[in-house]
Amino acid sequence: MPARASYYESNWLSTRWRRSLAKMIREMLPPEWEGSELLDVGVGDGYTARLVKPRGKVTGIDFDEESVGDAKERGIDAQFGSVYELPLPDNAFDVIMCVEVLEHLEKPIEALKEISRVLRVGGHLVITTPVPNLPWRLIWWVWTKFGPGKKWESIPHISELRIGDRSSADGGVEAMLTDLSFEVLKTSKCNYGMVAGLLARKRS
Repeated sequence: MPARASYYESNWLSTRWRRSLAKMIREMLPPEWEGSELLDVGVGDGYTARLVKPRGKVTGIDFDEESVGDAKERGIDAQFGSVYELPLPDNAFDVIMCVEVLEHLEKPIEALKEISRVLRVGGHLVITTPVPNLPWRLIWWVWTKFGPGKKWESIPHISELRIGDRSSADGGVEAMLTDLSFEVLKTSKCNYGMVAGLLARKRS
């Protein structure tokens, strides 16, 4: 039986938004990455992971049990778990993505440490964050007040941590990754500049 429709498929705007995001992620990843198992930290219902990698092994972690069930229906090895304590062994993956997760976390550096633990040396990490400019704020307000994004009212953005912003006291995402022995290889944007992406490689 096919997986039920994702809430991202509820209207043309959110579907187009997510497809553009997946396209950016795919274009940032190195050649032949699809031969590696992908880990999606914050997999949700698996819709985005399957846009990025339609076929092949994908592992996902999420703290929402209903979403984990939906991801499993999409053929993802999804597990319930916390980003602060991933139920996975050390050095288990060559490719990890973390899509629009860090801005929801009280301790993003701790999450990145845990992601680093399960990523092999030389492995690649893709992170995306919103760019909370005025157009993004308007879209997010409409999405959470009147659209399917109401579910996010209970999981709000608790920070404006975002790729490309080094003004915060901790230096931002790039500085956190550098401190954890990552090399930032490239950055990109999609959805009219309202989402930023970053590709980093673990050096040691």
